[in-house]
Amino acid sequence: MSNRIKIKKKKISTLTYRIAALQVKMLHIQLRMRKIYEDQKIINEKMNNFKSNRELIKGSNTTIYSSIDMIITMEHLHQLVSDIFATKEITQHFDKEMYKILNSTRDITKKWKYVRNKIGGHIDMDVAEDFCEKHNFKGVFISEDLETDLSAINMLLLESAINSARKSSDIFGRDLELKNNLAGEIGIFVNKLNSDWNTAFAYFKPLSKLMYSVGKKEKIAWAGPDNIEGIITGD
Repeated sequence: MSNRIKIKKKKISTLTYRIAALQVKMLHIQLRMRKIYEDQKIINEKMNNFKSNRELIKGSNTTIYSSIDMIITMEHLHQLVSDIFATKEITQHFDKEMYKILNSTRDITKKWKYVRNKIGGHIDMDVAEDFCEKHNFKGVFISEDLETDLSAINMLLLESAINSARKSSDIFGRDLELKNNLAGEIGIFVNKLNSDWNTAFAYFKPLSKLMYSVGKKEKIAWAGPDNIEGIITGD
């Protein structure tokens, strides 16, 4: 029989700048998510009033930019999860369920990261040129309704970015073809993005609850019960 005595590892303190920084990133992304959600809600209410493809295209311009913001935020969230996994102060408290939730968030956001690389921070010139060739756009644009045409171009540019990223991330299992079925393809894109968005952000509530439960007692013991205040104090 072994006489070894198991030594219980001492928990790392949560009273670190790293934990505070992690919360800063979490809250920043969460508030960004809420702002995008509020914008999308307003946009969706307007979308129901569009009667023609031209109205739909013109009215979808804000939707496209909002969708690109969502894709950019997905990449931010992907990096956040990497930061979380690299923070021993909190991972020491994770159970299998927490790892499962965060791995799901990481896997989902990774898919959209490749699309963001094509259109998020900058417009990949190869993507732009490929889609111009596909749709036979040559030379300068001559149009009687440039605003609507540019709205269509934004939609096709997003389509091209998604299709171009398929080698690394095949989100839809096929190319999107907005020109063949505008309303249907937009619906498929929006539903998939929204579904992944909701699943990816499901991490926030359980992780926040865990961080609060393991950190509150230690923080109060350090600061004292009479010195617990928010960042903004006074009137």
